[in-house]
Order: sequence, then structure tokens, then C-alpha cells
Amino acid sequence: MLKQEKSIHIYGLTNSSSGLGVNLRMTGSIFREMGYQTELFNTDTTSSVNDRRNMSGAEYRMFHVNADKIPRLFLENPEMGLYGNNIGFLLWEFQIIPRQHQLGIDLLDQIWVPTNFVKEAYQSYTKTPIRVVGKSMDIPVFHQVYKASKSISSDKEFFEFLISFDFHSSVERKNPLAAVRAFKKAFATNDRTVRLTVKTTEYVPGYWGDPNDQWSRILYESMNDDRIRIIIGNYDSIEFLSLISNADCVLSTHRSEGFGYLPAYAMLLGVPVIVTDYSGTKDFCSEYNSYPIQYEMVDVREGEFIFPIPGAQWASISEDALVEAMRRVILGKEEREEVVKRAIMYSYEQFSTESMISRYQDALGLH
Repeated sequence: MLKQEKSIHIYGLTNSSSGLGVNLRMTGSIFREMGYQTELFNTDTTSSVNDRRNMSGAEYRMFHVNADKIPRLFLENPEMGLYGNNIGFLLWEFQIIPRQHQLGIDLLDQIWVPTNFVKEAYQSYTKTPIRVVGKSMDIPVFHQVYKASKSISSDKEFFEFLISFDFHSSVERKNPLAAVRAFKKAFATNDRTVRLTVKTTEYVPGYWGDPNDQWSRILYESMNDDRIRIIIGNYDSIEFLSLISNADCVLSTHRSEGFGYLPAYAMLLGVPVIVTDYSGTKDFCSEYNSYPIQYEMVDVREGEFIFPIPGAQWASISEDALVEAMRRVILGKEEREEVVKRAIMYSYEQFSTESMISRYQDALGLH
């Protein structure tokens, strides 16, 4: 079969709300803006509508799956290895790549990654070219949400911190318990001028991503403190962005991130960000536009990830420094406003469709 010019097939979790799914739809949108004939293929093997269309025949093929899932696609579609350019848009949260991923890495002609942190992780395992292409966001949607939330006069008599995470990811990696503990340390129980909102998706009993039972400990910590609001459930994108926009400060106490959507969304929406100064968020969060917090590296203990990664480490945020930052962001109003202005300017440029198209074109050698 002859390849089609200006065409791309993109494989992954087309309907997923995970970072992999969001990334895939972002890539499809960017390539359509670039004038490519774009097809998305659902590779979710648990889905009853698993995509079985012909996956061959495009000029480019891009894989928005973890690298260990790529070999199966080649086995099911042998023509993938005969022509075209196979690109993996890979995400990962550790500096050590599991052995299970190596074959998938070796099948790729290019690797695209969202941050320098992910690039550094993969470049120790391959000589395949790796391009940092970043991310793009739907700027008009963010602008509309921002305008709507700021045009409504708020009658809040308190300063609201927000931390949000997907329970179906890794609770331990997102580390929301650190935010809850720091909040209680930072502000006396009788201080009614502050609130903390903890937002998650549906609770899954016995889930692998919560081996140290952070969720139960969060519920216990908030039991006798009505300043801590717990929200459980799935929000659509507008509801979620509105939740962020109506907060006064977003917390990202992660141990490691390949990118970090929550702080990126907050910056676009003009909400100050307190963030662990480690991993993917370092590409766009700095003292210039946010409140990065120091940390120490600790071992990933057995059972804290879905499968063992010997030698892997991640960050443990300094809760004392987090306490200081939470107080600082409230008391330093002028500083906070300047940080937010710089964050909006930086992120609107960094995450725009135009910037992403330029980075894609560079990665494809089209400039």
C-alpha cells in the first residue's frame, strides 16, 4: 500500500480522560490545524469497541500509549514496520524506564516528549532522536472560563486552596495528603479565613495507586475540620476549569509529573500555583511565575507503583516550606498579583496552538 502524503494515524486511548487520552486528542487537533488527514485509532483492549480498522498506510504513525503497548500494535499490523515514520509521543514519571518498555522504544523512528524531564529519562535508553514538543491548550476556552469567573462578583469571605487529582492515576504519586497536612499546620483550626478543597474522581477500594491509604488518611484529617471540602466525582472539562478558576491558589504537591496539567491549567486561568520544584513542571513553573517548593529525593518503595522499578526515586515535598508558601501567597497580595500576571503571559505563549504547530514542524524537519 502506498503511503498517503500529509496524513497521520494516531493510536491510543481515544476516549480516556487520562493524560494519555488528553495528549492524543491534542495531537489530533494540532495535525488537523497543520492540514494533515488525521485518523484516530482506539487501542483500549478493555473496550468492547476496540478499533480494528486498517492501521497502515499513513505518512506518519504516532503512538500515544506507554511504550510497552507498542509491540502488540506492530504484531497485529506488520505493515507498520515497512514504511512511514513511527513516532512515539511518550510520557513517563520516573528517571528509570522499565525493561518492559525497551522493545517498544526500539521500534520507533522518533520519540516526542512534553518536557525535558521525560527526555532525560528516555535518552539513557535509546539513540533514537528525542524531541521536546511541549503541550498546547485550547486557549479560547480558557479565556472564556477566565472571563466568566472573574466577571462574577465573589462573595467568598475566605481564601480557597485547591488540590485535584485522578484517583485512577497514582494517589501516592500525586501526594494530596501533604497538602492537607500543610494546610492544617499553616492555619489554626479557628482561622475561618481559609479553606481547602480536595477534588478527586470516584474512589476505588483497594486500588494499587493508593498503597499507603492516603485517601482514608485525608478523610480522617478532614473529619473534624469543616474548612476542608471533599469533592468526589467526574467533572467535564468546563466544570473542572471553572473549579480551578474559582480557587484562589492551586496546590500541586506531586512526587513526580511527566508534565502536570493541573498547574498548567491554573496558570492559564490566572490562579497562583504552589508546586513541587521537580520533574515535568519545571519546564513551565519557576520563581518567575509560580511558587516552587523544595523537596528531597526518596526511594519508590515496593508496592508504591503498579510494578517494581528497582532504583527509582521521586520527590518528597518539604511540608514546612509548603506551609510557608501557603502563608506567603495569602499575605503577599502584590507579589501574588505580579506572579499571576507573569504566569498568564508566559503560559498563553507557551501553550498556544501556534507555538505547538511550530514545535511540531521543527520536530518533523518542516522549517
